[in-house]
Amino acid sequence: MRGKDFFIFANTLHNSEIEAARRSSVSRAYYALYHHVRECLLSSGIPVSIKPEEHERMTRYLKNSGIEKVKQVGEKMNDIRVKRNKADYELSDKSFNKMTCGLYCAMTENLLNELDSIDKGQLKRGLVDYAGSINEL
Repeated sequence: MRGKDFFIFANTLHNSEIEAARRSSVSRAYYALYHHVRECLLSSGIPVSIKPEEHERMTRYLKNSGIEKVKQVGEKMNDIRVKRNKADYELSDKSFNKMTCGLYCAMTENLLNELDSIDKGQLKRGLVDYAGSINEL
């Protein structure tokens, strides 16, 4: 299984009449992006654990890669994570309508495509350079 498989599932949920399904679409979309970024880091030789603090660490890597497009992915990934937390933990939040959930799925798809459009060698260099600058390699 690949992380992007979560996105395929998320995309089937955001138009549901059931609020729990729409909330799950945001959560699954975030995790599609999370796993895709995690794979980028791992394939660059940067170890990534499954500890909760890795979410923040992964976005920090993207934001400090030295590549403007990747920095923007990191910033938006954090925004999606905030919404994912609300989807999972703030059950009184009434913002999980079809339009909002569709927007978060579309945003995630754009970020996945944006990451895929970056030259893999350039991305690896940016991530490795940052890892070296903070003594994590």
